[in-house]
Parts: sequence; C-alpha cells; structure tokens
Amino acid sequence: MALTLSWMRRDAPYMPITTIGLLSIEPQARALWRDGSLMIDTRLNAHEMAELLLRAELPDLDAIAWPAGAGQSLATALSSYDDPLVGFEGLCNSREGSVEERLLRALASDQTRRTDGGAPARSRLLIGAKADLSPFRWRPRAGPNALADELTLGPAFGGSDSGPCMGLVPEVHTFGGSVGRNASTIGAASQLLSLLIRHGLLALPPNGSPGHGPRPAGGPLLDTSLRLSWPVWSCALNTAELRTMFAWEEIHTPEPDEELLRARGVEAVYRSAQVALSDTVSVFRWGRRVT
Repeated sequence: MALTLSWMRRDAPYMPITTIGLLSIEPQARALWRDGSLMIDTRLNAHEMAELLLRAELPDLDAIAWPAGAGQSLATALSSYDDPLVGFEGLCNSREGSVEERLLRALASDQTRRTDGGAPARSRLLIGAKADLSPFRWRPRAGPNALADELTLGPAFGGSDSGPCMGLVPEVHTFGGSVGRNASTIGAASQLLSLLIRHGLLALPPNGSPGHGPRPAGGPLLDTSLRLSWPVWSCALNTAELRTMFAWEEIHTPEPDEELLRARGVEAVYRSAQVALSDTVSVFRWGRRVT
C-alpha cells in the first residue's frame, strides 16, 4: 500500500522536513519520488496515518526542570546558570530517553558549543532570531478526519496566524494573507504541515558548522551560509537513510555534481536562502533548482 502525496511540491522548503517527520512516526514506512509525486510506502491508509500522527508524542516544555521557567528560547532559559553548557547537559540527563531530551538535542548539541562559554547555539530552522522553545507549545486542533483530508488533498490553510508554520511554509509568508486551499485573509496555517514540521525537526538533530567562534546550529539540510538544500530522490528510503542522504556534502556544494548524484538516486537538488522579514522573524522561500 502507498500514500500518494501528489500535492507535495518538490521546491517546498518544508518538503524534506515534513517527509522525515511522517516517516519518524511510522518506522516501517519508506518515501520516494515517482512520476512527479511523493510516495509513502506504508501499510497504513490516510486515516490510520492521521490517527498515528495525533498519537505521536510531542515535547511537554513544563516537564523540563528549567531553572527559571522555559520562556521563549533555550538561550534565555539557560542564562541563569553559571555554566550554561553544564546546565544544558543536566537538563538533557534529567529527561534521558524522553521526547523532551530529543527536543533539547534538536535545538543544540555538543557540536554547537560556543567558544565564549555561553549557551549552545540553537537551530536556525526555527522561526525568528530569539524564539525556539515557544513554537513547541503549539498543539493541533484538527481531528483525524481533517488531517486525513489534508494528507489526501493537500494542506488546508485555515484561519490562524502563520507562526505554527515556523518560517518554512512559503504559502503563508505574507503574514496578512495566504494562497492555497481554503486560504485565510487574516493569516493562515496548515494543521498537518505544522504538526509534521515539529516531528521533522525532532528527527533532524543539528550539525555544527565548521569554523572558529560561535557556530550556527542547523540540521543536516543547512549549510554554513544558512542556505537550506534538499534532494528529490528516486529510491525508497526510511528515516535513517533519508537523514543520511540529507547530509551528503555533494548536495550542499555550490555546484553539485549532477551525474554523481543521479548515480546515487538523487534526481534534483533545490536550494533556498534564509530571508529576514524583521529582527526576529526569518523564513525560507520556494526553492530554486540547482541541478
């Protein structure tokens, strides 16, 4: 059995993140691109997948023993520690094996240590320059039927602000209107995309960028120039295999070797640079094909 996500755009910056988010909750599933559509090879139908998605655990920020409350960002939450890195490791160890530890490790890791002794750098895939914890307080309002419809027909952009999309959904970057199915005129968000983005970020721990001094933290899709690069692949891959492909150096080079990538199952590479809308909000637009 396979779910055909014919609505998914190859040039959407949320495509790789939502895909790995979907695979992360269904370990037996595989994903590949075939005949212009994203195929999810799974034993589940759309409604069963939607129910599984709603049951999948999201982090509970209040379950973490913050020194002075969670606040909006990891750096702020750790600032009251004399040694933020020691404090960070203590928080991770106190929630060892939990989804809360996965969130902390997704925001920062040993690879993202700051050389000035400050708090670890955070993931640049999250919206804004300061808020990386608060988006994880969001919870879906849609039931399984609505999510199954989105899986089948495509995102339904209902009345909301665009914050739940975390800067990764170009359809809602106008912050006053949107395009797409059932678009709102006062801002919009898709319950399905918002949920899958969170699970996808939890499945993509950050990589430290090379260089000296503070290093920006991003997932394996992000390079040192804060450009998001992602492949379109033709072989069926699970979560771990897809995460490995996302980190291939050739995908992130200025001029990827198309012949080499095709030999490894990559049909195309798309790239999107981060765009600052304000001092606190940055987004990724539709990707540009580079191979």
